[in-house]
Amino acid sequence: MLGVRPCAPVASSKFCIIVRGDNPSSRSFFTSIRLGCLPVVVSDALPYYQPLFSSLIGYDDFTILINEKDFLSNPAESLNKAVLSLSDEKMKRKIDGLALVQQILALDHPSSLFVPAFVHETMARLKVPLDVKYESL
Repeated sequence: MLGVRPCAPVASSKFCIIVRGDNPSSRSFFTSIRLGCLPVVVSDALPYYQPLFSSLIGYDDFTILINEKDFLSNPAESLNKAVLSLSDEKMKRKIDGLALVQQILALDHPSSLFVPAFVHETMARLKVPLDVKYESL
């Protein structure tokens, strides 16, 4: 999908575990989003150091976040607890959020929202009122 060539198991997975590397984000995080695989993120730093269109959507809207200390003390239990504790309704909201993030991040998505999201985020960070017409900037 969308120019990504993953191995077959990842492409058919519902969940993709994403472990922080030498920085809070990783290529596997963005690959999982593009594939529609719900990111299960083991990183305390990602939401703070890698804000992603934060004026539009939060990480909790499309990821399952796991505390690093919990994961390191008992990986299987922390993963099971995080995934199995989600209600059907909350899981559906995360899947819907993931579909929205795919549209926002992927320029080559058939229904890409990258440009309007980029403009919105830029205006929000500059604290420009969002009802101002672009011609008046």
